[in-house]
Amino acid sequence: MKRAKSSLSRLTIGAVLAVTVAGCSSTPSGETGSGNQSGSIAKTELNVMVMTEATGDQAEQTIWEDTVKMYAEKNPNVKINLQLQSFAGVEQHRTWVTTQLIGGNAPDIFTTRYIWDQEDLKKGLLVDLTPYYSKKNANLGDKTWEEVFPKSVLQRLQGENKTYASVPTNIDSVRVLYNKDLFTKAGVTNVPKTWNEFLDAQEKLKKSGVTPFGFPNTKPGDYN
Repeated sequence: MKRAKSSLSRLTIGAVLAVTVAGCSSTPSGETGSGNQSGSIAKTELNVMVMTEATGDQAEQTIWEDTVKMYAEKNPNVKINLQLQSFAGVEQHRTWVTTQLIGGNAPDIFTTRYIWDQEDLKKGLLVDLTPYYSKKNANLGDKTWEEVFPKSVLQRLQGENKTYASVPTNIDSVRVLYNKDLFTKAGVTNVPKTWNEFLDAQEKLKKSGVTPFGFPNTKPGDYN
C-alpha cells in the first residue's frame, strides 16, 4: 500500500498530468529478481483520466497523448493508460468522481475540482500531496511547487490544516467589464481595486435601480 502511494505521487510530481491522486490503486505489471526468468523490468501501470471540455476535441487529445508519450520516454518503467472524458455539467462530473472513489474504481490520477478535493482527502479517498509541495522538482529547474504556483492559487488549494490534495493543471482568469455611465449615475467615482470596494460599488449600483453584477454561472461551482 505504501509503495503504491509513493509511485503515484512521483508520477504526479514529474508529469503534472492531473490534479489529484486516488488513495491506492497502482498496479505492478512485472516482477524483478531471481524468480523472473525473462529478466524484464518491473512496471507500474497507471490509469489516468483527463476531463476535456468537448467530446472528440482532436487538438486537446493530441496534447495529452504527446504529454504521456514524453513522460513514458523518460520513465520506461511506468505504463500510462490515458482516458479522455467530457461531462455534461458540474453535477455529472462530481457524481462520477464520488461514485468511482467510493466504489474503489477511480483511476490512479484524474481531473477533479479544487472545491471537492479537501472533502475527499478527509474521507481518506485521496493521497495527501502536502509533502511534495515543498520538494524540489527537477522538471521545474529544482524549484518547488510552492515556488512555482501563485500564492493566490495555493491559498485556494489549501485545506483547513494547510494540506494539499490536488495540483492545478490550468488557471482561468475572468475579465469584468463595467458601464461608466451607470457608475457615474450611482456615485461610484473610482474603479474598485479591493474586494470591499467592489462590494460597496454593488450596493450603490443596486440603490440606483440597476442590477449591479452579472456572471454566466448556470449553477454554483461551475467556475471552480
